[in-house]
Amino acid sequence: MDQQCIFCGIANGSIPSKKVYEDDKFIVVLDIYPANPAHLLVMPKAHHAIFNQLSREEAEHLGATSKKLSELMFKVIRPEGINLFIANGPAAGQKAPHFILHVIPRFSGDGLHFEIPVNKQDEKELDSFYENLKKTLKNYFPDVDFEAGPEEKTAEAEVSGEKKTEDNGKEKKEGKPSKEEEDIDLDKLTEMLS
Repeated sequence: MDQQCIFCGIANGSIPSKKVYEDDKFIVVLDIYPANPAHLLVMPKAHHAIFNQLSREEAEHLGATSKKLSELMFKVIRPEGINLFIANGPAAGQKAPHFILHVIPRFSGDGLHFEIPVNKQDEKELDSFYENLKKTLKNYFPDVDFEAGPEEKTAEAEVSGEKKTEDNGKEKKEGKPSKEEEDIDLDKLTEMLS
């Protein structure tokens, strides 16, 4: 934990906040300068400056937690949409020295703009970039065949007799929540935001 980081202070309770959720890895608070009402900040308790520094376990837990927060927000606030926003580094607009996932409820005409411009890319430059990128992608995703089209991949899986199940091969039982879902009490969160 960084002694100089305001967000570490919020995470350890030395700086007051309007806490919405907390577990051993993350804390979720209402933003004091919200883009819209009920704008939430999801922060790791460990000091990480950017997303890349989260452990795999923390990143997976962040995904499960943010999914629940999105469900909660649709249930309680009833927005027309939700932005899950990460500014990952100064060039991406990050202002705080602590990783934050923003969960922002959205409404028509709310004046917020998270639009990505459509910039035309030269086809040859795009092809060249993709060919160079594929060399690195294979190191990160060794099981993905970047050369085969979707039809070929489906046919290969059928021929080899592979049957994929959810959650990396683990059978998922209908109606029973996963461990991550059980750890986050939606009813308790709903009460806090109501």
